[in-house]
Amino acid sequence: MLNINDHKKLNEPKKVLLTEDDPMALFIHTKYLEKMGFEVDCACDGKQAYEKYLNNYNLYRLIMLDGSMPEMDGVELAKRIRLHEKEFGLKRKLLILISAHLRQQIAIWCQEADIDGFEVKPVSPEGLEFLIVHCLSKIES
Repeated sequence: MLNINDHKKLNEPKKVLLTEDDPMALFIHTKYLEKMGFEVDCACDGKQAYEKYLNNYNLYRLIMLDGSMPEMDGVELAKRIRLHEKEFGLKRKLLILISAHLRQQIAIWCQEADIDGFEVKPVSPEGLEFLIVHCLSKIES
């Protein structure tokens, strides 16, 4: 099985920006990510997440987006991040969308917003780790 610790680019930042408005999901996903060796920075809505992204761009290796959040949802947040990267010629960040919506709808959103991968809630630790490693392999190869 793929493992985050086997990934070739471990010198890269190990910080994740986790955007989630549900306190229980935030707690669970934080624990999963910490167990994988990531340092987690949290935002409870898309607006707060975008501000953290702008102020700390170089610190984050990946950004985990919730599909439905107040102020700005994960899809809109992803679109703004991609636009910012393009406008300033920045290195592409790994974006992963986690949502309780239907798989088909999430896939459409990911395509529209240039999101690297997605998973349907509830997410298992193994499923999240596989998704992250798979997506990292795609964008860092």
